[in-house]
Amino acid sequence: MGSSTRKIQQKIKKIISDSKGELDDTLPKVINETIRMKKAKKYFGDKDFGNLVTGGMSGISALSSGKFGKDYGIEYDINLEESIIKDKIKTEQIIEAILDKVEENQEIENGLILAAFKATMAEIILNNLLNSEAFLKKFMCNLLYSLIMENINEALIEIYDDIHTKDFRDRVKKFANDTIEEYMSKPIKDYIEKKIDLAVIIEKVSKLNENIKDNNFE
Repeated sequence: MGSSTRKIQQKIKKIISDSKGELDDTLPKVINETIRMKKAKKYFGDKDFGNLVTGGMSGISALSSGKFGKDYGIEYDINLEESIIKDKIKTEQIIEAILDKVEENQEIENGLILAAFKATMAEIILNNLLNSEAFLKKFMCNLLYSLIMENINEALIEIYDDIHTKDFRDRVKKFANDTIEEYMSKPIKDYIEKKIDLAVIIEKVSKLNENIKDNNFE
């Protein structure tokens, strides 16, 4: 861990410690400090993110067309019947099959991105939200939430009680949702409609830290 990262973590911990449970003032300060670390570019610009975007969209297309069993080597076909989309074991098998296909070309190394992808795919499958727009928004939202929370979870547990900790996490999740909706909805639609390529949408989401405004914290 670099000294600059450590200093920011210490500053975040002090902000939370001094807040006395007042989340309205604390949340924007903490997120600002986290975003200043330029983590958006680090994670959204990682090759693993791009590979999982492509692999996730291919998997969703196969699932929605009923061709997943054939294309991904699963012993049963996936027709999204109620018994399947509510089955967490089969959902995990589907996700692992998608990851196996992605890693035929290159192994996924970033644990934070991988965890965000798995959470996204589980949510997409279990709630039958099999469309590319929902996948991209949720994947970006989950990754933004994770990179914000990465350096503040320890401070939250040390300083806040369970109720305040949950409230803080819920509000960070809302912030992530609102931010992706505001800044990435149009680029996502343009990408799905093939008006822009993957490199363009990655560049846009990697620059979130340059665009986020205070009104996203409300």
